Amino acid sequence: MKTPATSKAAAKRQAARIAARKQKTRRVIVTVAVILAVILIVTPLALFANGSVYRIVPAGTVNGINFSVCDFNYYYNAVFQSTYQTFQSQYGEYASAILDTSKSFRDQIYSGDMSWDDYFRSAALSNIRTNVMLNDEAKAAGFTLSAEQQETLDSLIAVVSTTAAQYNYSADGYLQAAYGPGMNLGVYKKNITASYTADCYAAFVSDSMTYTAEELQAHYEANPNNYDTVSYHSYLITAVQSETVDAETAIANAKVAADEMAANAKDTAGFHEYVLKNASEDDLATYADENATLQKFVSYESVSSAAYGEWLFDAARKAGDTTVVDASGGYQVIMFVDREDTRYPMINIRHILITPEADETTNEVTDEAWAAAEAKANELYESWKAGEATEASFAALANENSADGDGTTGGLYENVSKGRMVQQFNDWCFADGRQVGDTGIVKTRYGYHIMYFSGFGEDYWTSTITSEMRNEEYNAWKTEKLAAYTAEHVNFGQRLVRNFPMG
Repeated sequence: MKTPATSKAAAKRQAARIAARKQKTRRVIVTVAVILAVILIVTPLALFANGSVYRIVPAGTVNGINFSVCDFNYYYNAVFQSTYQTFQSQYGEYASAILDTSKSFRDQIYSGDMSWDDYFRSAALSNIRTNVMLNDEAKAAGFTLSAEQQETLDSLIAVVSTTAAQYNYSADGYLQAAYGPGMNLGVYKKNITASYTADCYAAFVSDSMTYTAEELQAHYEANPNNYDTVSYHSYLITAVQSETVDAETAIANAKVAADEMAANAKDTAGFHEYVLKNASEDDLATYADENATLQKFVSYESVSSAAYGEWLFDAARKAGDTTVVDASGGYQVIMFVDREDTRYPMINIRHILITPEADETTNEVTDEAWAAAEAKANELYESWKAGEATEASFAALANENSADGDGTTGGLYENVSKGRMVQQFNDWCFADGRQVGDTGIVKTRYGYHIMYFSGFGEDYWTSTITSEMRNEEYNAWKTEKLAAYTAEHVNFGQRLVRNFPMG
């Protein structure tokens, strides 16, 4: 048996050991806490540094499926690119006045209180939702890309690496510059595959919608103005002021002249007579041709907002009818010529455009420049005729010499409708008796066009109405399918979405 003294000594040693273990435990706990703190700080930084966080954090959801910040940036950029390209095609160098790519989209107003950034985010989420639905429908229908479609998709993916190499980027580096942090080839491939498959399936669904001749006719008769075109003469009689004629009197004089013209001009010749009577000395040469005031193959859509739009498309309208409308600076006299039957085949045409070069100092095109352009056009035309003189050789010549196009299409325009091209170009294409293989040279305000008539395309009336009916039916189908899909932004991820101009 141990003595009390021995027991006390043992107890002290045990207490010392317990105290030592506690101290060690505290040191371990502190050490672990420090390590954990470092991990909590370093790990997010690492995730941001390597871009992983942008591929992990969701910025939107569709039916519970997460779409990462990188996914969202892909769609955001697609909406931006499409929107800006449309503005560029419409407004050219003035596109930046509507959407300035040098500034944050968040600081530019789209409409009301909505910024362009708000619009792009909303449109991106909407497109993600639609693509999810279309891919689900495609899978359920057993739809797969055709060999040609798969080849196109592969080329779209491959062009990333090719383009990146041209600018000394890695593929991932190029994509990050274009779409923001975290984007890589894998994410890009996933999203472009989903988008392209959705587009192909949407086209498949639309193309599957067919209509009988009776259905097309019924649709036409319900809204003929949507599909017919008209031709008319238009001339503005301006209110001319002078030292002896004030503004009020000038307007009154213009109204009298316009009313007189409308009352007495009964046909094109009569209209032209009054045009020459009212034109200034400087404008006489411009109006020397009686068709200088003629507007041909005009759609209702293009004049519906004009004061004379409804008048032109009134079913009671007949050749020679005239009207006078109030216009800026005077009065416009309109003479109805014809309401065209649009049941005609569209045409396929190749051309080589030779443009006259403007003077570097004055930026004007001289008579000598026009003559040089004409000479070059004739030289190319004769060289083609002296060679194989085939459509293939014409296409090759167009790729090498035409000022129109990107040098890959052989100068080809397909399914061209009446009125789509400038008048002289249009008139040559749709001349009576035009045959496949016909050639010639046409002068327009753009330059000299060496023409090759490639053939006839789709019927304009049938194609236009079918397209409209498909559009209506497809949109109804899409709306019905989308009702089962809910899309939402994820606030935290939205904070990481790139909101300034992308590559």
